[in-house]
Amino acid sequence: MNFVIFALAAVFIGFSSSTEDDFSRLFYDNKETFVDRRIVFENPLPKWLRGSLVRTGPGMFGNGPRNFTHAFDGFSKIHSWKFYGNGTASFSTNFVRSSVYNTSIKINNIDNYLTFEKPTPPFSLMQEELGILKGMDNMNINVYRFFNSGTGQYEYATLSDTWKMYQIDPLTVGTISPVNAMKPSVPQDFVSLMSSAHPVPEYGTGHHFTFLTSVSVLPGVQSRLSLMRIKSTYERELVAQWGVDKAPYMHSFSVTPNYVILLAAPYFVNVEWMLKNADAYSGLQWFPKEKANFYVIEIKTGKVTTISTPITNPTHHANAYEEDNNIIIDICTTKDPFFATTFEVGVIRDVDKRNKADFTPLFSRYTINLESKTAMETKFPPNSSFPFLTYFDIPAINENYRHKKHCFVYGVSFKKDFKSFARTALVKKDTCGKNKDNAWSLDGHFPMEMWFVPRPNSTEEDDGVLLTPVLNGAKKESYLMILNATTMTVMNRGYLNTSLPFTIHGRFFPDVV
Repeated sequence: MNFVIFALAAVFIGFSSSTEDDFSRLFYDNKETFVDRRIVFENPLPKWLRGSLVRTGPGMFGNGPRNFTHAFDGFSKIHSWKFYGNGTASFSTNFVRSSVYNTSIKINNIDNYLTFEKPTPPFSLMQEELGILKGMDNMNINVYRFFNSGTGQYEYATLSDTWKMYQIDPLTVGTISPVNAMKPSVPQDFVSLMSSAHPVPEYGTGHHFTFLTSVSVLPGVQSRLSLMRIKSTYERELVAQWGVDKAPYMHSFSVTPNYVILLAAPYFVNVEWMLKNADAYSGLQWFPKEKANFYVIEIKTGKVTTISTPITNPTHHANAYEEDNNIIIDICTTKDPFFATTFEVGVIRDVDKRNKADFTPLFSRYTINLESKTAMETKFPPNSSFPFLTYFDIPAINENYRHKKHCFVYGVSFKKDFKSFARTALVKKDTCGKNKDNAWSLDGHFPMEMWFVPRPNSTEEDDGVLLTPVLNGAKKESYLMILNATTMTVMNRGYLNTSLPFTIHGRFFPDVV
């Protein structure tokens, strides 16, 4: 069946309240852990599909008498699907054995570390102050690997929007050690904490880029942004550093062969508020009357060009490339950052509250001209067959087209009917106007972020498969779905004999088996 048939069926059958309740299962605990449980797929797997899809997200939303109030605080859990290249596959899942997780399990409670929002019941004032000093320790947003030229080996890590990360073993989904990499030199009166959960590869090298936000705690002293080159899990190199009047919160960014591009919304870190309220979210301040800023850093020289643009709040960058002396960037944005409240546990588990949340990320294109110092937004034309097609987030591309001109971006459209958060579609956006827009959706089935795996020796950008975990609400069981990336049709499903909580980000590693 195709998307149109499913959509028509939903009109006649209706979208039941039980389906809405099934969606909420994505935000409840799953404490199961195991390694290499065999997965049986409905159809034969392609022999060329070899490697591991490794993802992370919250797996446990409370412990003992205390519960997290925000889903992004749930204890980090790693999930790994191995494809052995012989038609067989297995699944592993395990918690990241972070300091906060280990101590929390030991005391049968939640240990007092800094969190995105305060848990309930709250800690005492003294416990909150100690938690601020410990900082954030729960890395549950993304999984990456970095090549260590000294050892000739890849090092794998799970990370969040903080500087700290945890090194992991992708084969066993075990935890190796915490990583506090070297930081650029800044005065003592700075708090250097915020970074990106989305490092981006540097063109033509084995390195990655990330940034570090250093917030000044002294009145009248500028905060600093530092662009860093990741040379291994522990080694960093300063590329550029510049002052800003207010330190912005940023999650994702873009890289071309010659430039790194940050888009900073007027969403700023207020250290005083963070210290006073003892949680990260309270330390973020939105200024709706101010513009956003692009920071374009020339990689060779470290020169920074600042370009103002009308207010917007970026969620995730898809890709960027250079064309005709311009920089082209495709980005998912929202009108303000308050969609984050949608993922408060009390909201995301409540049908009425989450459906009232304004969560319609817009996928659009920005063209930056450094000579004129302008940034022009272009909105993609609507598609009458798929009215939700440009309203999506969590973009994915064929990574062989990273830093290059691309024609296809894949993403997840929550609230595809603009009413119910539980009605989710997976979309394929044709950015080159080739009339290849497409989508997949099945009511009662709740997919997450996709990852594109190209077919070996393919010559077409969209020749490959998309891998995504999906919860079958009626069965209360998750499966890994394999979509044909060209047609957005289902090729295969492999049920996991368990129900996965919401996974946030991850990557496919073709040589990890």
